[in-house]
Amino acid sequence: MSSKAGTLKTGSPKGMAALNVAIGVLDLILIPIALTLGKTYNSDVAIANSIVAVLLIAIAYVDYTSKRRGGKGTALPVVVFVFSLILLFLYPQTYDTPYIGTYHLYVLPTVYKGNPFYLSPYQIQNYVWSLSFAFGMMLFATSLYEIYLVRKS
Repeated sequence: MSSKAGTLKTGSPKGMAALNVAIGVLDLILIPIALTLGKTYNSDVAIANSIVAVLLIAIAYVDYTSKRRGGKGTALPVVVFVFSLILLFLYPQTYDTPYIGTYHLYVLPTVYKGNPFYLSPYQIQNYVWSLSFAFGMMLFATSLYEIYLVRKS
């Protein structure tokens, strides 16, 4: 365990390759889970879906920092961006967000049951996915810029 941590800390190519393989496998497991959870209307599942989104953000961040340390990185920032974009258009309408289309980008609290500060699990989930989308866009743009700089030099 400590030798693996040491390898990753030094940023050696083998350690980074192992990390990227692990990230890729975990991502392949998480995305179908998130898509499955996103098709349901259960509030417990909405909370679980938010946790999956946070995990995706965390994995993308680890992947991004691994590239900064000299690793090859993966296509994960692009995957997070595309996945978030798909969710914006395919996600089912919920009972407390009566907005058509890309309501995930709506970040102000909805007045529900006369309480402007009421936050349902669905709304929390929407905010988390909005953050996921924004973070994915940021990593995607950064990746494109890095590709541009490499080709330019």
